[in-house]
Amino acid sequence: MEKVIAYLESPTWLGHAATQQEIYVKTLLGMGKRVVVVTPYPEETQLWKDKIAPAERERLYICKLEMPPQKGLAKKFKWLWVDRQISRAAKEAGWSVDLVLVTWLDGLKVSFVKALLTGLLFRYSWSGLYFLPTHFRSDTVIAKRKRIRQILADSALLLCSRCRGIGVLDEGTIPGLQKVKRNLPVFLPELTEKAVIETAEIDSIRLMAGGRCIFALLGHLAARKGVLEFLRLARDFDDDKGFFLMAGQFDPASFEPEELAEIRQLLETKGRNNCFFKLAKVESAKEFNAFLACSDVLYLGYKNFYHSSGLLAKAAHFRKPVIAGKGYCIGERVERYKLGITVNISCYQEIKAAAEVLAEEETRRRFAGGSGFAEYDGQNSVAALRKALQQLLG
Repeated sequence: MEKVIAYLESPTWLGHAATQQEIYVKTLLGMGKRVVVVTPYPEETQLWKDKIAPAERERLYICKLEMPPQKGLAKKFKWLWVDRQISRAAKEAGWSVDLVLVTWLDGLKVSFVKALLTGLLFRYSWSGLYFLPTHFRSDTVIAKRKRIRQILADSALLLCSRCRGIGVLDEGTIPGLQKVKRNLPVFLPELTEKAVIETAEIDSIRLMAGGRCIFALLGHLAARKGVLEFLRLARDFDDDKGFFLMAGQFDPASFEPEELAEIRQLLETKGRNNCFFKLAKVESAKEFNAFLACSDVLYLGYKNFYHSSGLLAKAAHFRKPVIAGKGYCIGERVERYKLGITVNISCYQEIKAAAEVLAEEETRRRFAGGSGFAEYDGQNSVAALRKALQQLLG
């Protein structure tokens, strides 16, 4: 009898949840598992389920995730709500769940006392994907008391007898997690959608750029992504050498009022021919990739972001050099694999100088011709994911 895995989504379906779900669940099915996907958007899963082989479809059941309760005991104890979701899904599928794969452990973090109670409230063996375990990186800027409090709460949760392992995308968190339990953390590859769909909009951007270096800032356009610095760069850069592309959902609430006022001025494109700004979410992953594929340099000048990024994996796949902040996970990888230039992200002149260097076609060609892009891209493979999942599933 195949092992039954319950693949539990977050109610908020953050980040690249749809892409991650399809890659992970297809890999689990390829490993011979039966999978119950518990998701807030079952219709999205059904779209790709209809296209897989009949034998695999028989081993995949989709169950709608109910929203967390607003009152009662299950609101106070998140894991009790999760237990009920898994129990309901197992009953619907008619299968006995062997292990729950929690795909957004960050959303199920609890206090130290509640973590101790989790072993009593949650009846299933589980493994979790932990995306932002910031306090387990020794180089992050966190108050000592806060770091200790968060580590203690996490330790109580992760040392529960039913916890089988924790998957992380940032290797810098592994030493800290190993102090909790030696064989607890499992390093996961950064898998993303890589297919591209060309559109008339992309063709138009290429025509507007007219052979100039296209610098791109893509994805969720929040303050931490360096939006303000990118827009200043577009304002100050030599119009004959650079074209600036920004596409994604704009998040005005993440900025201070004075920053927002400056951004609104910098977004005024009348009379300018060096930029294209699309302040709306790019719904299709393939269309998103088209924006990246048509660019020449990817801007990853993130502020106070310590962990991995799927955009760096995409940049490696499409052989696009990046501008990134020094240090932490992204900066360390950019330097290790020679994927671009790292800068002091608080120094605008350093950012501008790096852009001027990468605006030269010969410099970009030299970066893209290095072995680091292929090496990093090759590590983020389905084969690597399969090996990691085998460890997580026990």
